[in-house]
Amino acid sequence: MLTNNMIEEIAYIYSAILDDKICPSCRKWDGKISLNRGDLPFTPNKECTSKNECRCLVISTKEFDDEMERIKSDPDNLLIFG
Repeated sequence: MLTNNMIEEIAYIYSAILDDKICPSCRKWDGKISLNRGDLPFTPNKECTSKNECRCLVISTKEFDDEMERIKSDPDNLLIFG
């Protein structure tokens, strides 16, 4: 529940299927997180070169408070944070 003093943020996470069918373009985006949906590729990823077509997803979540410090401290995982 939100109060007047709270701001509810939604994080967007790019998720690729990490198996032998993944292409380099999708692999580089896997795990990237942003507060702005437009910073991540839309799925299916137009740059996907897999012969099996893109199977990636962008997941939206509000349940990331417990991992916020880990996310902010890992520059390889972090794309953009407000």
